[in-house]
Amino acid sequence: MAIFNPKAIGLLCLSFFFFRPVVSEDQVTFMQEFCSEKQFDHGSVYQSNLNVLLANLSNEAVSKKFYNFTVGNSVNKVYGLFLCNGAYTAQCMLRYANHSIFSIVDDSVHFDFDYGPRVYQQFDQQLSSMLIGLFNKAIVDNTSLASALGVVYVRETISLAGYVDCTPDLSPYDCNRCLQSGLSRLPMNGRQLGTTALPSCRLSYFYIDVSPGKRFGASQVNHLLKYEFYSYIV
Repeated sequence: MAIFNPKAIGLLCLSFFFFRPVVSEDQVTFMQEFCSEKQFDHGSVYQSNLNVLLANLSNEAVSKKFYNFTVGNSVNKVYGLFLCNGAYTAQCMLRYANHSIFSIVDDSVHFDFDYGPRVYQQFDQQLSSMLIGLFNKAIVDNTSLASALGVVYVRETISLAGYVDCTPDLSPYDCNRCLQSGLSRLPMNGRQLGTTALPSCRLSYFYIDVSPGKRFGASQVNHLLKYEFYSYIV
């Protein structure tokens, strides 16, 4: 079982990554992290509580897609959560902080990733419309996993897949607010694939193009996404 191991000394933390429960650590792909400037002391009660929290979140990730938990009291209390999905590949977000982060929308930081030549600009409006439609589905579904996945044909040989999700503890209003914020930051401009990850939500899309000379399908996307691990510590 993979165990979350914080390598940075920080109090307010958020991580996005690709994680497959019940696998060894070398199958977890890490890409980037952002940390607060605040620090805690090695060997402190806070660090001990943090270690317990991360181990608990790791264990729960075996069977759950969303979970939150707290450890400790007063100034040594640690709040943590994770959100996973099964779209394309197993993606998870991990976050911890020394203050409550539950049911609070946060779009203060974001990580963007895109790939491919700019050859799909003519479909950007359709992409935006599809994602907004997925927002509505995710908001309706916010009592369970607050996520939505969709595929549409934009041309005979080209289909467009999109995925959005929020942490399920958000209200429908806050989920929509986060997704709208993410949409304004999402790299499009005709790219083959793009994604934006925020503390409270994520948006992703890719084009499956089987036009002559292109042949960029789901298997290629899946291979690429294995290396798209995000980590924020804020």
